[in-house]
Amino acid sequence: MSEVIEWVAGNKLVAGTALLCAAVMGGVAFKKQQRERKMEIDTNKLQPGLEAVKKAFEANYREGREVGSQLACYVNGELVVDLNGGCDKEHKLEADSFTVIFSCTKVIESLAMAMLADRGKLDYDAPITKYWPSLDNKATVADLMRHQAGLSTLNPAPTKAEGLKIFSDHDKAREFLEANKPEYVTEQPPKRQIYHAVTRGMYANELVRRVDGRSIDEFVAEEIVNKDDKIDFSIGCPSEWQSRVSTHYPTQSRRFVVLRYLLYSYLPRSLLSLFFGPMDALQPFDREVIKGMTTKGSPASRVLALFSDVPASLYEICNNPEVRALPLSSAAGVSNARSVGRILRNLLEGDYLSPEGLKSALGFDAERHAVLKDEFMCRKMKLSNCGWGLDRFEIFGAPGWVGWGGAGGSVLVFNPELKAVMAYCVNGLDSQQHKARGVRLLTTFHEALTSRKA
Repeated sequence: MSEVIEWVAGNKLVAGTALLCAAVMGGVAFKKQQRERKMEIDTNKLQPGLEAVKKAFEANYREGREVGSQLACYVNGELVVDLNGGCDKEHKLEADSFTVIFSCTKVIESLAMAMLADRGKLDYDAPITKYWPSLDNKATVADLMRHQAGLSTLNPAPTKAEGLKIFSDHDKAREFLEANKPEYVTEQPPKRQIYHAVTRGMYANELVRRVDGRSIDEFVAEEIVNKDDKIDFSIGCPSEWQSRVSTHYPTQSRRFVVLRYLLYSYLPRSLLSLFFGPMDALQPFDREVIKGMTTKGSPASRVLALFSDVPASLYEICNNPEVRALPLSSAAGVSNARSVGRILRNLLEGDYLSPEGLKSALGFDAERHAVLKDEFMCRKMKLSNCGWGLDRFEIFGAPGWVGWGGAGGSVLVFNPELKAVMAYCVNGLDSQQHKARGVRLLTTFHEALTSRKA
C-alpha cells in the first residue's frame, strides 16, 4: 500500500481522475452487493423501549456492513437486548457461536489486574521492577496498562515457528520479554504513549504470575469464568472450542480500503461527501493510523507484528487455530457477546471488586498524569489505572462508557452511572479504528437509556 501512496503523490492529476472513476464504479458495485444480501436476525430478548437498538442492528445488515454479529446489552443486572444474525444463513453468528474478540480481551485483562490490586497484590503506582526485578524498565504498573511503558513492539519479533513455542510457554515468554528492546526509555511521568496492541498482556501475564502464582489466563478462568456457568470465555482458544469458532471475513475489500484512503488524501471534502456517508467516512485519526502503519521503520508499523516472517494480519490470529490458541491476553480472547457482556454485568453487580477497588481501577490522577496522544492510535486517550479506556467513545456521543474496542469492530463497554453494559461481537472485520458499526449501536443504546432516565 505504501508504494501506491507514493506513486499517487507524484501523479496527482492522473491519479485523481482515476480515483474518481474508480470511486463511482466501486460505489455501484457496493450498492449492488447491499441489495443482494439477505439478512437473518434472531431476536432473543428486546426490552420495550429499546426497539431503536434492534433497528440500528438491522441497519448494519441492510447497508451491507455485516457478515455475522451478536449484541448483548445489560441494564441493572438484567439482559435487555440479545440479538444475533448474519448477512445470510451460511455466515450467521448464532448466539452461542465463538469469535476472536481481539483487543476487547484487554477489558478482561484489565479486570484481572484490578482484582489483584484490590487484593493488595499489585500497586498501580509501583514500578514494574518491584515485582519483576530482572526487567530493565522504569515504568509503573499503571504506565504499562496505559500503554506508556515503551514496550509496544516485539523487538526483534520471532519467526512464526519460534513464536508459537515462545508464547505458549510462560517461562520462555519471560526470557524473551526480558531481552526485548523497548521503543524508548520511559520517563516519570511518561511523556510518550504507543499502543501495546499485543505486548501489554505479555508483560501483564508475567506480573500476574509473580504476585499470584497463576498465569493471567488461569486467573481469569478460575476467578471469573468458572464462578458463573453462564460465561464462556477463554484467553486463547481451547482445543475443544476450535470447531465452534466462526471463520472471520473481511467486510471491505482491500481495493476499497486503499481507494478510500487515497480519496481522503487528495479530494476536497465537498467531493468526498458524494461517495462516503458518516458510516464510511475516515476520521482524521483513521488516516493517520494508516499512514503510520504504512511508513516503513516507524514504531506504528511494528505494533501489530507478532511474527517476523508473517505479515501482520488479523486473520493470521483469528482464522489460524495454532495462533488463536496462544494465551495472548491482549488479543486472543475467544467468547460471545452474552458471555463477555455478563462478565461486565457481574462487575457492576459487585462480584469481582470492592467499591473501593472499582473506584481505584477507574482512577486517573489528572494532576500527576497528562492525557497523551497515542502514537499508534493517533488520538488522545484517557486510560484508567488498570487500563480501561475512559473516553474512547465520548467523541461519538457516548460519554461515560468504559472499556475498549477490538480490531475488526468488536466493542465491549460498561457505564457505571447507568449500570449498563454493551457487548458487540463480529465475524466480519472492517478497517475503521473508530468502530462505526459498534458506535452506531452504542450511541443508539445510550440515547435510549438517557432519554428513559430523563
